[in-house]
Amino acid sequence: MNLYDKSWNEQVIRKVFSVDIADKILHTPLIHQVEEDRIIWKEERNDRYSVSSAYRLCVTELIDSSCNWRPGYWSGIRKLKVPPKVKNIVWRLCRGCLPMRVSLLDKGVVCPTNCANCDSNNEDLMHVFFIVLLQFRFGT
Repeated sequence: MNLYDKSWNEQVIRKVFSVDIADKILHTPLIHQVEEDRIIWKEERNDRYSVSSAYRLCVTELIDSSCNWRPGYWSGIRKLKVPPKVKNIVWRLCRGCLPMRVSLLDKGVVCPTNCANCDSNNEDLMHVFFIVLLQFRFGT
């Protein structure tokens, strides 16, 4: 763009872009009243870019993630006044995404299903939850 007369530098545009893109750029009108351009991000109210709004845009617009959405009070987990590692384990428990032996077996990983900690029959979600709870409560 020529800054002094607010026109497109056609020679540069045709050199850099393909014919169809260059034509679209050159047919885009420039507003002469605008003195200074600024970058804005329409996904935020304050027009400023944030990683979380870009992530939200990707999840809602670009990727079909309907299978990942689960009902629940997820913002309540984020608001807990506990260390991040506790929030993480609570979130993983609620989402059912802890790497337990039973769930690994469901995914085709051949491994024993007994608990590595106490050698009980099945290391499933409830078992892991109670083992973690007992270790936290009694420090064993």
